[in-house]
Amino acid sequence: MLRNSVDFESVSAYQQWLDIIVRDINARNADKIAQERKYLKELPLQRTVDYTEKVVGVSTTSTILVKRVIYTVPSRLIGEKLRLHIYHDKIEAYLGTTYVITLPRKYSPDNNRRTRSVDYRHVIGSLERKPQAFRYSQLRDDLLPSDTYRLIWDQLDQTLDPRTACKSIVGILSLANRTDQETELGDYILEKMMDNHIPALHELQKKFNKKEKEIPEINMVAVSGEDYNILLSSHSFTEVF
Repeated sequence: MLRNSVDFESVSAYQQWLDIIVRDINARNADKIAQERKYLKELPLQRTVDYTEKVVGVSTTSTILVKRVIYTVPSRLIGEKLRLHIYHDKIEAYLGTTYVITLPRKYSPDNNRRTRSVDYRHVIGSLERKPQAFRYSQLRDDLLPSDTYRLIWDQLDQTLDPRTACKSIVGILSLANRTDQETELGDYILEKMMDNHIPALHELQKKFNKKEKEIPEINMVAVSGEDYNILLSSHSFTEVF
């Protein structure tokens, strides 16, 4: 079955197209399927596990973080722990053994650092002196290196007062620029935020700043003259004239 385009209006439209293809293939092979059916065993009583499980906490903003994507859940679940069944197209949430809600599965866009035509390190350096300028900077969106950091900024802006939020995000961006752990730093902060904890900058610096190489301590042992005498006495020397 050929189409003039690979674009589909929705996931359900794509699934419907696949169903038609499978139906047509099965129709062409109906006689062979009938021959094989008598040798097939009965299906198991329980369906196989085709999902992954994850336990997450609901933040004070009634959101959960699943594979770098934030989902909104009912506010009555704030502070609760949800057990998730993560399928390829949906997420089922349970509170204990009680079913709560089904969420359509979303996938995080490419979260890698975008290619930049300008080096923004000097901009961030100047913002460290005046962090309030971050909020109104024309480069604000470009200064946030990935979707993870944009989510972090949104959470900071919603949770903290304006001055503290700006100071925090500028400090985080500065730390990300000084280290080679931008992705790890962003993921760590976002995960902590989903547990209703905003890491302090000094906490992040302690965890992610590169440790300076320590000079190894060398213990020098003084050798006594008697040790040399013992060494020399164990060798014979021939005098050469």
